[in-house]
Amino acid sequence: MQESRLFRNLLIAILLGFSQLALGQVRVNLNNSYSVTFPLKPLKTRADSITVVYSANQKGAYYIASVKDMGKMADRSSNDSLKRFYNDLIKSTIKKLNGKLSYQKDITINGAKGVDFGYTIDSKTGFADTRFQQSVYLNKTLLSFSFWTFKDKLEANTADKEVFFNTIATSTEEAPPAPYTAAVKADTNIIDKTPAQQTASKATASRVGYSVGMLLGALILGAFIVGIIVLIRKTSSNNKKKK
Repeated sequence: MQESRLFRNLLIAILLGFSQLALGQVRVNLNNSYSVTFPLKPLKTRADSITVVYSANQKGAYYIASVKDMGKMADRSSNDSLKRFYNDLIKSTIKKLNGKLSYQKDITINGAKGVDFGYTIDSKTGFADTRFQQSVYLNKTLLSFSFWTFKDKLEANTADKEVFFNTIATSTEEAPPAPYTAAVKADTNIIDKTPAQQTASKATASRVGYSVGMLLGALILGAFIVGIIVLIRKTSSNNKKKK
């Protein structure tokens, strides 16, 4: 009986969590510098003291935006250092999941040099196996925008995927055309003030990029788990009050 009740509470919590996210596209101001349009209102989770994750799930697809304060690490504003950082970010992200790189290309997001890559993971894991990510390092902050889905659900979610990636814009620019509700503004303390610039060596840029990729994947997964736990506790509490 208790196991049945626990399973019921878990199911209700998950369904409520995603059904209560506002329907319709939502414009989210990530760090008072960049914003992006989600297909629905995302959950906001502080993964650690320097990383904030916004995530939403709809129709078997995951939309994720993360903001990581890199201020206490060496600066990577030079072209060579930035390229090494991005390369190792990609390698570590894929290696952690035993994935396979589908493509990689340099992009420019509102004037800032970034990277766009796609990869797949083993479908036997049960997790979304088809993934795309765009990352940009700007003002000592790493912003990453990720879309995960299953291979057989990619076509059905392509339109929302395109809106998500194509509406990344700075706060000073007019948002690209797309219907959305009022912005969900991030807390002002998401990105802390950063110290003066430091010079990064080749080894440091490579090491930091690799470490960030490994940690960011773990933090994003942790953010999903924390969100579900909070929803379960809330649902259980409500059930106790009704009794």
